[in-house]
Amino acid sequence: SVAVALTSPTVDPEKPHGGWNKHLAVVAVLLFPVFAALAFDAFFHEIEEDVFLGPIMAGVGVLLAFVVAIFTDTHRAPRGQTVFAFLGFAMSICWIYLLANEVVNIVVAYAVALKITGALLGLILIAAGNSVCDLIANFFVARRGKALTGFSASFGSPLLNMLIGVGIAATAAIIQKGGDYPLSFPPLLRLGSGFLFASLVLSLVLVYVRRWRAGKLLGVCLFILYLAFLITAFCLEFA
Repeated sequence: SVAVALTSPTVDPEKPHGGWNKHLAVVAVLLFPVFAALAFDAFFHEIEEDVFLGPIMAGVGVLLAFVVAIFTDTHRAPRGQTVFAFLGFAMSICWIYLLANEVVNIVVAYAVALKITGALLGLILIAAGNSVCDLIANFFVARRGKALTGFSASFGSPLLNMLIGVGIAATAAIIQKGGDYPLSFPPLLRLGSGFLFASLVLSLVLVYVRRWRAGKLLGVCLFILYLAFLITAFCLEFA
């Protein structure tokens, strides 16, 4: 979209001069600090009395845009073009964070309208949204003859989300609260944790029994286990 193009500088090695566009680069570095502050809801954060973070970030953006406009050429990529690649990566994180917040807000709105707990919608809708891309990628990797890579990624991706995602979220919550952050553990989350543990044990047992080979039996058993989880979750929710 236009908003993404204006805020995220791109570096494409397959294009001449790495896809360098001075005008877009100037606009991107101008908008990046302000957009990052808005995305993380810190634009009106008061650093000191009557000193807000938003105007400071806007000043940083103007300074960066001035530097790029003066010290770069229109028809030739600068030597430090890789910096713009990292800037684009950082901006993509801001966009993902912003869109994720909107998705969560929509899920909460549906939960209130349908009188369903957010835990159920999170375990089904958000979990599916987070996993579909990984499912497609792992499937095609396996179809290309790298089944072990796809199989490993099926465990590595959730592990990354659990350790890094939960760790960063918990750290941010503790910093904002200034102390321990109380967690709620409703029955649906306990149910999900139980089925997750069962799937891991089932995978370990079946792979070990079949002499470290993952066959169709493992896939069928995991599908049945997931269907059982969905049925149990709905029954627990509407019981």
